[in-house]
Amino acid sequence: MSARMDLVVCMGSACHQMGAFEVVTALKRLLKEHNLQDAVNLKGAFCLGECGKGVVLDFDGRRILHVQPDTVETIFDEEILPCFVERKS
Repeated sequence: MSARMDLVVCMGSACHQMGAFEVVTALKRLLKEHNLQDAVNLKGAFCLGECGKGVVLDFDGRRILHVQPDTVETIFDEEILPCFVERKS
C-alpha cells in the first residue's frame, strides 16, 4: 500500500480570516468525491509563516499560496489530483 500524503492547511489567524475553514470543508468534499480520503492526511497547522498570502497549503513538498474558497476546486484539480494520477501510472 502506498504511503499517505500530507495536505496541510494553514489555520492561523490571517488564513482563518481569508476562509481556511471553508477551504478545509471543500478539500474534505473533493477528497471524498475522488476517493482519496484514505490516500491523504488532511491536517491543519497553526501558522505556515506566509501571512498575507493565504490561505496557504503545503502538499507534496510544494507550498500553494492564495487559496480561496472559490478557487480551491481549481487548485485541487490542477495541483493535487495530478499527483495521484501520476502515482497510479
